[in-house]
Amino acid sequence: MLLYVFGRRAWRSFAFRRLDQCREYWLRRLPALMAGTIPTAQELQSAVARETLEALLTRRLQNADREDLQKIFAIIEHTGLLDRRIRMLRSGSRYERLRAAAVLGEFRSPTAVPVLTETLDDPWEQLRRIAFRSLAMIGSPKAGPKVLSALNEGIPVESSIWLDAAARCVSDPREFLSLLENNRGDVRALAARAIAEFPKPATFESLYPYVSHPDPEVRGRILQALGKTRDGRAVSSLVAGTTDETWFVRLRALAALTEYGPAGALDAVLKASGDKEFLVRQKAGAALARLTTHPAQILGMLLERKDRYAVEGYLAQLGRAGVFWRTLPLLKATEGRLRKQAEQLLGLAIEANFYTQVLHGVEVYPDWRVRVRLARFLQHHLTPAVQQEIEKRIVSASSPRARRILRGILQKPKFLVVRQSS
Repeated sequence: MLLYVFGRRAWRSFAFRRLDQCREYWLRRLPALMAGTIPTAQELQSAVARETLEALLTRRLQNADREDLQKIFAIIEHTGLLDRRIRMLRSGSRYERLRAAAVLGEFRSPTAVPVLTETLDDPWEQLRRIAFRSLAMIGSPKAGPKVLSALNEGIPVESSIWLDAAARCVSDPREFLSLLENNRGDVRALAARAIAEFPKPATFESLYPYVSHPDPEVRGRILQALGKTRDGRAVSSLVAGTTDETWFVRLRALAALTEYGPAGALDAVLKASGDKEFLVRQKAGAALARLTTHPAQILGMLLERKDRYAVEGYLAQLGRAGVFWRTLPLLKATEGRLRKQAEQLLGLAIEANFYTQVLHGVEVYPDWRVRVRLARFLQHHLTPAVQQEIEKRIVSASSPRARRILRGILQKPKFLVVRQSS
């Protein structure tokens, strides 16, 4: 056992020293290689030398500029490293084929695209997965037709891997449209998702025929893609999508309206704020916060609809966005219009029993003038619920100053006077 342990340590020490020496040698030779010098056959005779040079070049490819890329590609081809990996992928052992498929992607050479596309028909799933990833790294349009046909023919592949390869190898999102007529639902879903997530938005003319597709997954993704077109003709389709029978179609239509933000969609979003699905109501609240710069106007419309869930969702969205806290100092604004808007928003919030942040501002807002204005404002909007909450806060107030202000609010007949505290 001792002989085995010491022998193994000696061999590992020798192997690592050999690797370090080989790496240092190629680092010294790299400037000459970049200048056009071709390594000799003797330098590439050992497998360790070839693999060390290969690893060094692939690392340099990751951060190389355009000029250095061409030089590194030339070194890879002239040294035979590319041809060697192609031969391994076609006729090597199982491990050699896996390693060759991965390295060819790291090379990022378009020369490797034909052999990688051939590998997509291989019965070994793990090898196909690596081939898809390598094609995504190369990003050659020549691989686009094979990537699309692989999905259309039903070749098993993970959705994220296929989407990554399709986004890099397909140049036009309209090439996915033919897959929307496939009989398999998973194929249609992946094709529709690729259209929606494609870096380059599709045109309105190409997407419009599929707005009423019988597959809800396709409808939802097409509406999502329509929002990215920024085409005014898409607004009517997106508004109609907010009333779709499938909840996630309504959700994606609202998401598209939120990104697009046309003012004409206000009525549709208001209606969706009372949707029976929580996620749709939440998205509608976020859309309302983006569709207008006058939250009091939207809050008044929601109160008129008497939809408690819609009002609560919108108020929660405004609270998370910090709108109420930014509104408090407007109570002492010199411009009457700003004061009126602030009073209107805070008054509607209190009417909807959303007064927690208002009372919190009375206690802890840094500017004492804002605290006084807010206390006077609450005197004129003192509801039973607010009064009950103030009585609770008086007991647990953090400072005498806050307790004095809260008591002054309840003394409604008297004029509230609060002395500035140091």
